[in-house]
Amino acid sequence: MRDLDISFGSRPWLHLPFTKVPQGVTLTTLPVRMAITPYTQAGPAGGDWLNAEWTPGASPPAARILIGPGTSRPLARGTYVLWGEVTASPTLLVLESRRLVRIT
Repeated sequence: MRDLDISFGSRPWLHLPFTKVPQGVTLTTLPVRMAITPYTQAGPAGGDWLNAEWTPGASPPAARILIGPGTSRPLARGTYVLWGEVTASPTLLVLESRRLVRIT
């Protein structure tokens, strides 16, 4: 999977596919959150997580968030890591993206 380069000032959807799904679980019926953290940060902190939504019709299931100006995640230029979390009781699945997101 290639890294993702995004122009500063644009407003794209970031999609994160969940390729490893526990057997018997329909992920898209569960709440999902995503975080996008600076590359140098060890992982998401509590305030980094944002409610996300499931990408309609995605196979495998993919979560998405909108980033950029006027959103809850207006990002500065830099390199980031995308994270996803499917929430159940207890947390079912946390995923770190294997590609970097670069805002240029």
